[in-house]
Amino acid sequence: LTFSKFTCNHFLKSFGFNVAESVILRSRESHNTESIVHQLGLPLFVKPNIGGSSFATTKVKEASLLQQAIEKAFDEASEVMVESFIAGTEVTCGCYRAGKGFQQLPLTEVVTRNEFFDYNAKYKGEVEEITPARIPDDMAAQIQEQTERIYRLIGAKGI
Repeated sequence: LTFSKFTCNHFLKSFGFNVAESVILRSRESHNTESIVHQLGLPLFVKPNIGGSSFATTKVKEASLLQQAIEKAFDEASEVMVESFIAGTEVTCGCYRAGKGFQQLPLTEVVTRNEFFDYNAKYKGEVEEITPARIPDDMAAQIQEQTERIYRLIGAKGI
């Protein structure tokens, strides 16, 4: 389930989670960049549907650059997800099974000078990680609860 970003997001959406609007593109099918921009707005993200680490992910701010970003993602995978941008503070939350219950870790705020938390930010030290995240306690608690719920729904193991 989690190997496909698009499928996983739609699975979580079916359980009431808020996820970014997205479309899936397949390499052998035609697509219309104008209609994608009309549907999702700008900026938006283009990424391979499989894989991680933000590899081959592009933040597109101009419609004229969308096709190039799609081609870059298709160089890495046969399916590409195009996703609307959601402005806000980026945080990460770990969770693991502890006996019969769950333990959520404190939220970490992810701050980068890059356009987004991209491959370079993740693996070349171009990021500042702030723990605990600078968000209201009630919001942090809500994110931790949602993290545990997602962990259960997708059948995750480990952290």
